[in-house]
Amino acid sequence: MSDRQNGKILSELLVSSIYLDSHCNKNFQDLISDELETLHD
Repeated sequence: MSDRQNGKILSELLVSSIYLDSHCNKNFQDLISDELETLHD
């Protein structure tokens, strides 16, 4: 997959995890956010 595809998937996963905050802790959200920051535009 391209970085763009990975970014889209990770962005959607982050949005979902925030929406489901009662089921996903902050560490999980931070891991996804950190991964998004490593992708190239």
